[in-house]
Amino acid sequence: MPNILSIISLQTKSCALIFGSAPNLPLQLMHFGSALSNPSELIAVQPIGPALMPYGPGCHMEPSIKLTQSDCNPSLVLAYSHCSTKKLDANRTHTIITQQDPAYPIVVEVHIVAYHAEDIFESWVEINNTGDSPVTLHACASLFLTGNYPNPVLTHFCSGWAKEMRLEQTQLTEGLLILDAKQGTMNTIDKNPSFLLSFTKDTSETHGEIIGATLRWSGSWRFTFQKDAINRLFISGGTNPNSAEHSINPHSRYKSPAAVCTYSNNGTGLVSRRFHTWARRYAMRHADTVRPIVQNSWEGTYFDFTEEKLLAMMDSASQMGIEQFVLDDGWFGTQFARNNDACGLGDWQVNVAKLPRGLGFLAHEAAKRGMKFGIWVEPEMVNPKSELFRAHPEWALQLPNRESFLQRNQVVLDLANPLVQEFILSIFDTLLADGSITYVKWDSNSSIHNQGSTYLPANRQQELVYQYVHGLYYILNALSKKYPAVLFQACSSGGGRVEYGSLPYFDEFWTSDNTDARDRVFIQWGTSQFFPAMAMAAHVSAAPNDFTRRNISLKFRFDVAMSGRLGVELPSEKMSAEEISFAKQAIAWYKVNRETIQFGDLYRLVSPYTSNMAALMYVSGNKKSALVFAYMLTRWVVAGFPNLKLEGLTASAQYSIVEVNFEPTEPSCAPVIVSGEYLMAVGLPVTSSRQSALDIVLGRELSSAIVVVSQV
Repeated sequence: MPNILSIISLQTKSCALIFGSAPNLPLQLMHFGSALSNPSELIAVQPIGPALMPYGPGCHMEPSIKLTQSDCNPSLVLAYSHCSTKKLDANRTHTIITQQDPAYPIVVEVHIVAYHAEDIFESWVEINNTGDSPVTLHACASLFLTGNYPNPVLTHFCSGWAKEMRLEQTQLTEGLLILDAKQGTMNTIDKNPSFLLSFTKDTSETHGEIIGATLRWSGSWRFTFQKDAINRLFISGGTNPNSAEHSINPHSRYKSPAAVCTYSNNGTGLVSRRFHTWARRYAMRHADTVRPIVQNSWEGTYFDFTEEKLLAMMDSASQMGIEQFVLDDGWFGTQFARNNDACGLGDWQVNVAKLPRGLGFLAHEAAKRGMKFGIWVEPEMVNPKSELFRAHPEWALQLPNRESFLQRNQVVLDLANPLVQEFILSIFDTLLADGSITYVKWDSNSSIHNQGSTYLPANRQQELVYQYVHGLYYILNALSKKYPAVLFQACSSGGGRVEYGSLPYFDEFWTSDNTDARDRVFIQWGTSQFFPAMAMAAHVSAAPNDFTRRNISLKFRFDVAMSGRLGVELPSEKMSAEEISFAKQAIAWYKVNRETIQFGDLYRLVSPYTSNMAALMYVSGNKKSALVFAYMLTRWVVAGFPNLKLEGLTASAQYSIVEVNFEPTEPSCAPVIVSGEYLMAVGLPVTSSRQSALDIVLGRELSSAIVVVSQV
């Protein structure tokens, strides 16, 4: 047992991350949990385990750091050196804990930023080679936690195209479990680099101890969970070692991407609200700005559009009250016209056969109708059938003596190459210079399948993903600064970039290509575990749905989409006058209430994973207003439902309750006034037919209700 001589205590409002140190001994983790008034008492307690797990003598677990020394010694030993803390502002402190190898010139710094009000810890690792010869890094975790958990339950997020962010639970037993992604780009398309770890099986939205963590990284990643015979669980997370090998030159350093975590002893909902609050304050672009209502052209026209079709779509969008019109894929290409996904990608010149008067004309027409104008781009990719590829085949990622693998008829450009970076920036200078384009949907539809760069030297090819992602961040950062008024959406075959590495440069992400409203209840439920509503683009599309062929009422489609950032992809020629009228009414209501949704606190009330209904609510920061969304997902024949108990209100306050956004044939009802205490203790009855004005009526499969709760 290490002889702990001093305590390093990092505390937020409700949480604590505490280490024990002693000269020339490895740093130890003492406590990660509730805040402690006297952390020095931990000196008498046996440490949970090491604060890092380097590969070296005595290491038989998955290492958090693995490197090869300049003399080919494959081990690293770390001993505590010193600690420093500085106050970044009234809410944040930055602590650097330094360890070093006693026999080699390797210094390892653990950096932790504590966000006091949000109860969030952000951590990363920096490895400094102070010697005169290079060393080779094989693995470096950004997050490493150890705990004594007899029955840990892991909640993680399985994805796949059109079925993103599905919750999966696993009881962790003795042994090793790995969650990872190796795609390079599209790093959340199969799994998300986020997890929830509960200490018992009965943890819920409101009860139980739980850890939540996610990575701020847009490349390949890995989390490992290894439980030993005495119930210690070792958690490690960071870049995927499959593509993390890195040469650290003499007198230079490597910095890992950041991980973000929190601890809650009041269930999963509190974890989510902490991440949402932290994101809106520190981790998203324009996070203090209301998101506009978007009309996207894709499902209305796909590649088959003309000026006339787009103008007709603008007419109906304007009539409905849309604020931002976005022209999706297919507007570009000259020699290789982009009429399908097989050609033209990389040639960002207007296809004059489709748009003879150009993008400026469309932007002007949108403005005439009271809307702003945006476009779709995919600047990280190129079709082999393009002028760009023929001019610069060396700019595409490729392997020597291998035929390139194509995904969606395209390959990935080498963003590690500064020439490619500057080319992409020049594209945007051409497109955005006159200010007529105010929204960019940035897509990324291919993984890195051809893992070779003509720019990187042969001995640094394993750094490709790391260098690619940092090249991407360089581009996005430059664009964010140069075009601060332009809104950017992260899209990657739908939900392939739902992560906090890219969100500082994007205003939102495209949650999924699947716009089926029933499926979206599950997709958005999972996404909300870590990401706020204002980041989740949620669009109303046609019925029957183009993906599932499910026919769902326009009300249900709007009610689901309005629980995120509302948008539409409705083809105007398929909408009746009654549907346009309903859409106009729903959009007008959303405009009045969207601040509560986009900036409010989320409470998930009934899970679609445990019930045939789902319910959630948003509460404003001052608790004066709340919005309840309820959805019946499967047929309700006999079984009744318990009252829907609300959360997050002021118990002593009086609230007006009224249902809104009715079907045209349904009668409205007058508001009823009850106390916050009543709404949280007794709740609202869920019925198949209205018995009182307090009832939430969900009388059939795929029916929905929105209830406005307002303090009086």
